[in-house]
Amino acid sequence: MNSWSNILDYKNLSEKYVLTDADRKGAYSRQYFEAYEARVAELKPRILRNAEKILGKGKFKLCSLSDAQQDEEVFVIGVIVKRIAARPSILKSLLSEDKVAYEDYENEELKRYEGSSEDRIELESDKQTVKLEGSISMDECATGCCVGVLGKLGKEGVFHVTRLIWPIAQPPVKAEAEGTIVFVSGLELTGDVEEDYHPVDLSAFHS
Repeated sequence: MNSWSNILDYKNLSEKYVLTDADRKGAYSRQYFEAYEARVAELKPRILRNAEKILGKGKFKLCSLSDAQQDEEVFVIGVIVKRIAARPSILKSLLSEDKVAYEDYENEELKRYEGSSEDRIELESDKQTVKLEGSISMDECATGCCVGVLGKLGKEGVFHVTRLIWPIAQPPVKAEAEGTIVFVSGLELTGDVEEDYHPVDLSAFHS
């Protein structure tokens, strides 16, 4: 029996995906999403301003996670990462698609997720991650939030939070030009043209 490669005309272009020595350089740092780092850099001044307002100027020690000493109260700025044991994984679903038993919620009310002992909150700062405990809860933060945490690094490698500091509110920037924001719906979102067709006269929004 002939393989498909003997039947179809094809050209092997996979060589460009093989890692070279140059690709391996800096591979460790490339695994971190740069958008989070850019967000931290943008919000860090606002977090510090709020920390000075709440804690007092000169009343806290700003420190990177890598420089934090055990049992020393420090203020660290980073990105929240929530680890949820029951979080759906598309990769796991694809790998075990034939074994997945989908539940039918048509005739019963969806139950609220009550959490698991395996759930935890982490702070990623300077490409390092630490588990957070103390004055912080799952309900008040989400993955990707940039915050400052005041607390101490314990013996077990857990950061015990005594105060959570959010970025101070930014005054709205006045627009240089006046305009109108229009929310439009019915743009064939269901695939049914007749059902979704709702003509909108945009001339009514012209100034």
